[in-house]
Amino acid sequence: MTASRFIRWFREIGMTDVALVGGKNASLGEMYHELIPRGIKVPDGFAITAEAYCHVLRVGGLAETIRRILADLDTRDLANLTERGRRVREAILATPLPKDLQDEIIQAYASLCTKYGPETDVAVRSSATAEDLPDASFAGQQESFLHIRGERALLDACQQCLASLFTDFDRLRRIAAHAGGFQVIYAGKAHPRDQGGKELITRIFQAKEVLKRDIKVVYLQNYDLTVGKLMTAGVDVWLNTPQPPLEASGTSGMKAALNGVPSFSVLDGWWIEGWIEGITGWAIGKDGGEDGDGSKVVSSLYDKLERVVIPLFYRERERFLDIMLHAIALNGSFFNAHRMMQQYVLKAYF
Repeated sequence: MTASRFIRWFREIGMTDVALVGGKNASLGEMYHELIPRGIKVPDGFAITAEAYCHVLRVGGLAETIRRILADLDTRDLANLTERGRRVREAILATPLPKDLQDEIIQAYASLCTKYGPETDVAVRSSATAEDLPDASFAGQQESFLHIRGERALLDACQQCLASLFTDFDRLRRIAAHAGGFQVIYAGKAHPRDQGGKELITRIFQAKEVLKRDIKVVYLQNYDLTVGKLMTAGVDVWLNTPQPPLEASGTSGMKAALNGVPSFSVLDGWWIEGWIEGITGWAIGKDGGEDGDGSKVVSSLYDKLERVVIPLFYRERERFLDIMLHAIALNGSFFNAHRMMQQYVLKAYF
């Protein structure tokens, strides 16, 4: 096998190679060549080196593109920060990995498949070279991609992992640290043929892994009506982020309102009618979904979560309780099956 410029196998690296392959990879290499001789099974794998990352930036012209995008970066302006991160991610994803790097990754993956079977599944995750330093702010910030099968999927996951260095995960951590702690609970199912739905659930688990030290993220499996009842009655805030105008209605938010749970939602479906800012809950973005600009919606969500919702919950409990009461009195009394059937009879059937 020819020597690799950008790939190092676990058997080739150890704790002295942090600068080359990062802390996680160095630790995996240490485990591999220390434990295998003792009869302990450790899965094989390989690391893509820091030199490969520099190569990606040089060959594709990304270094200069990123410099231009970040030229007017203002870290005190959260909207500016979010927009610059989005543009850098798009630039990385739009630039193919250099051919020589692709060839080495594919060759290494083929060796794993020879060892473990055709199209063996792998995990792709970051291993930053300085993440273990006490003042590192980006440790574990990049996304992880699990159960990756096939050459094309592997190359895509590697590219997405590089791009995810410029995500907003670090802002979520700061919100949890300074505004107040919070946890996120998801539930749902994807039809076996709903590939998009399954990919979304996978990304939730990836985010859960990235944020696990700072924010608890839970995904409840086997969602059914019983779980739905517990959730709509048991959470503090009902977060709803459909892509306008695709929200069919939003009946779960209506059920939450009956239980005194205010909604924090994109303005789509029922929430366009049920929303009274700071009275029945809070809006994310503007009516119409910020003209399809997802970065503005995300920025609005983070801003309001940090500056309004969490501070209200922790430091102005009487006001928060008042919003809960209004959710029942205004939304719960109006958005219900009785009123729905009455309108069908009066406006549709006759």
